[in-house]
Amino acid sequence: MTMPPPQPPQNPQHGHNPYPAAPAPQPPYAGAPGYAPVQPGPAKNGTDLGKVGFIIGVAAVALSFVLTFLTTIIATSGSYISSTYFVISSVNLYLTFLLGIAALVLGIIGLRRVPSSTALAGIAIGIGVTVIVSRLTSMLMSAISSLYW
Repeated sequence: MTMPPPQPPQNPQHGHNPYPAAPAPQPPYAGAPGYAPVQPGPAKNGTDLGKVGFIIGVAAVALSFVLTFLTTIIATSGSYISSTYFVISSVNLYLTFLLGIAALVLGIIGLRRVPSSTALAGIAIGIGVTVIVSRLTSMLMSAISSLYW
């Protein structure tokens, strides 16, 4: 008995890949002739210093409010302790003064390093100058009042 010839499959696509083969990988683009490829440089820290100066300035103002509120509570309480009042007032005066200087310096550095996006650096400078002037005024008033009392 002879075998009948093989029959072609009913579905001609059965058994073969319906998706075309992927194209061969291309070499990486080397850029236009005569131009060096651009390499990413280090991040600019000017904007970061402006942000840090802004945060320090805001911290100086917030610390000043909290410590002033605390000295007011101590002064108006029935158990007024002058040494505690003096320590908290001194910390308020000198620490916020130093934070104001730091905000001013970092704001100036942040402003000089990056000419664009300088809003926070400018605000840090403004806060720093305001804190420094207010603390110097407070020191001057304390010195003048100590002469008369």
